This record gives sequence, structure tokens and C-alpha cells, in this order.
Amino acid sequence: MQTALAHNLCLAARPTAARVVGGRRVPALRSASTTRCQAATVLGRAAADDVVTIRFDSKGKPVVSVGGTSASAGTDEKAELAELANQFNIWNSALQTGDPEQVANLYADDGILLPTVSNQLRPDHAGKVDYFTSFLQLKPFGTIDDSFVRFLTPERDVGSNSGIYTFALVKEGKPVKVQARYSFIYRKIDGVWKITEHHSSAMPEPVAEPLDEVRGLFDIWNNALQTGDPEQVANLYADDGLLLPTVSNKIRPCHESKVDYFTSFLQLKPYGTIDERNVRFLNPAKTLAANSGIYTFNIVKEGKPASVQARYSFIYRKIGGAWKIVEHHSSAMPELPAAAPAAAAPAAAAKEPQRELVTAGSAPTEKRKKVFGLF
Repeated sequence: MQTALAHNLCLAARPTAARVVGGRRVPALRSASTTRCQAATVLGRAAADDVVTIRFDSKGKPVVSVGGTSASAGTDEKAELAELANQFNIWNSALQTGDPEQVANLYADDGILLPTVSNQLRPDHAGKVDYFTSFLQLKPFGTIDDSFVRFLTPERDVGSNSGIYTFALVKEGKPVKVQARYSFIYRKIDGVWKITEHHSSAMPEPVAEPLDEVRGLFDIWNNALQTGDPEQVANLYADDGLLLPTVSNKIRPCHESKVDYFTSFLQLKPYGTIDERNVRFLNPAKTLAANSGIYTFNIVKEGKPASVQARYSFIYRKIGGAWKIVEHHSSAMPELPAAAPAAAAPAAAAKEPQRELVTAGSAPTEKRKKVFGLF
């Protein structure tokens, strides 16, 4: 039976030297042993009149099928989707050349360009060259933030790539970043992908300023306190984040120690309000930020409402796209509140000035102890 099958064996593609597929270099197969193993496995299952086909996918990996049906039917489509997605990189690389003609050549003859900030449709080659002549002066470099790539026809000769991209530009000598939405529609013409429609639009909703985002991190932390869940609060800290609480001598360097602290603190039902703050970035990349100032906590202690003021420093670092607290230092106000002016003492009390001094002197100390005891 295997002799008959071997007679029907056809190679859709043979292992070759390194080659370029879909814009990337594919290495040659190191050995044909994989092919023989796959073929032997399939030959053992196939009928005598089946045709066994061995072909090589875009990565040079052999794929064996019987009766014309591939053992990995979805592999081709995934490879073609990757090729379609790579068209953005080709377009972005053309931008780096600074040549508007080279960019415009990526569009089909009837391709339409709807730029982000121009009211003019660009339906012809000259219109696109005109647009990119201006745009390329900004030295744009695009990065995709979110994308959806798909085919629009069963033949997989028309596809789309839609999503959100960010352009790093140089405007008036200063680096800036601009985010926008995009839709690329591609059509394969004579075996080459061409852009038939490119629509780019500004983000319709106001984008928060980076410092506003950092300011909002305190609200996220404060809202986590309201859940009463110490795990939820501790999860806002980085794995190596440090917590230096107001009145505890212990530094809390790990998740468990933070959970331990907040388990006690949340029993006071704290709600924080910022009285004074200074928010700033600590590095040019704006991935490290600080929020320092004074906050007041309303709490419930022994069934009675109370409030306490303290100083704070939050240091945040952006990790995997999310802000995490890498250091949180909270301390009691170091100066005692100014004493209220004493009322005129009655004549009878003048005989005991020392007792008045002791009483007057002990009140702030006792008050300070109570304030410290709130945490």
C-alpha cells in the first residue's frame, strides 16, 4: 500500500534556501526528517488511492494532508492575516523615507485617502503626494495601539485593518504624540496588496492630560478603601512597592504585609480628602510620577466620627500600561496645632498657676496621642 501511496505523493513546495515571505526572511529547513516522519504517519492512515500532499507553509514548516485537505487548514489564513497586518509596517517604513511619492505608490490607482485634519478627499495620486509632502515634514512614526485585521471576501483578496494608532511627530522643533483612529482597506492587485481606502480621524472624546491621569490615581486608591477589601487596596501597589504607614514602625515591602496593615486600617472606615498636593512627572518618558501633599481622613473610631490630617507621598510607576504605587509614605503632621488664647482666669485660680500650666501643657500632648492612635 505504501508503494502505491508513494507513487501518488506530490510536493506542493520543496524545502529551499532562505527566502523572503510576507516581508520577512524565512530560514531554510534544517532537515527533511520532519517531513518523512509526518509523511510516514499519514501514510499509515491513508487508503491506497488517497493522494498525500506535502507543502511548506510561510515559515518553512512542512504540512502533510491526505485527499487534498490540509492537516492545519487555519494555518494559511493566519499567515495571510499576518501578511495583511504587515502592510501597515510597509506603509510606516515608507513614511520614514521622507519621499511622498514612495508613500503614495502604496495606494491603488482608485484609492481614497481621507486625512485626519484635512477636509479634502485625496482620490488621485497627485492629491496624495500633495498631502504627504506636508505630512512628512513632521517626521511621523506610527505605532498601532489597537487593531482588528480581517478579510472581507471569501477569496481573501480584500481585507481591512482598523483601529487606533499613535504618531510620534516633531512639531515646531518639539516632539509630540498624536493619537487617532484609522481604517485601511486593502485589495490584492496582480498579487500585490494596495490601499484602496485609508480613513484617519481624530479621537472624538477629549483625552485626559497625563498629569490629570496621575491626579486621578488618588481617587482610585480612595475608592478602593471604600470597598473595605484590603486585597483590593494592596493590589494597587507594585510587587516591589513600599508602604510606610503613619504610625507603624514597620515598613510594608510585600503584598501580605500591606494586606495586614489595611485589614486594620479599613476597620476605621477611612475616607480621604486631599487638602494640598503637588503632582509632577519624574522622568522624560512620563512613566514615573509623584503626588505629594497633605490629606485629611474622616474615620470612625470607637463609634464616633473623627478626622486626622497627615502628610503623604505617592510615587507611581507605569508597569505594563497600568499605574502602580511603588512608594507610599504617610506621616503625622510634625507641628502641634497652635494653642487657643487662654480666657481670663478668675481670681480664685490665680493661687494655682502651676496646676494651670500642667493642665494647659497636657492637653495638646493628650490630643497628639489620640491623633496618632487613629492610625
